[in-house]
Amino acid sequence: MALSSDTCFKCNSNNTKQYADVFDADYEKIFSEVIERHHVDINQYRQKIITTQNDETNDIPFQKIYREFQQIVSHRSFISVILHLDGIRLGKSNKLVLWLLSCTIVELPPHLRNKRENMIPLSAWIAPREPIIHSWLHECIQRLKYLKLSGMYIKK
Repeated sequence: MALSSDTCFKCNSNNTKQYADVFDADYEKIFSEVIERHHVDINQYRQKIITTQNDETNDIPFQKIYREFQQIVSHRSFISVILHLDGIRLGKSNKLVLWLLSCTIVELPPHLRNKRENMIPLSAWIAPREPIIHSWLHECIQRLKYLKLSGMYIKK
């Protein structure tokens, strides 16, 4: 819906309780910044993943499915992510809820992966109701798929 419009062109509704504000991040830019900032840490952790059978933290890259995937794509560099989806009320006096889709990079060591500055916001939904997941995230997921297929260039 256009910002200047007061009616949704898809459903012909002007009920403000049906509206939602959706904000999508520039994923490629944010991924690039995090990866460029931590490329040494990522490469060192990858080396540890390759050379270590198990790890005291029992982290994702030391598990069977990740290792099998790693062997399949071992001929090229890749980044995998953990997606996080959560919602919270924005106040007691209004009905607005904020839902956030974010992700973290698995190839970052856990002590860096879980730092706030390395958590990547992907999309936010703000509305007086819970999100309609397909409507909200369809475009976001399509852009992530495109990024996955096209890849990205990282300056080192």
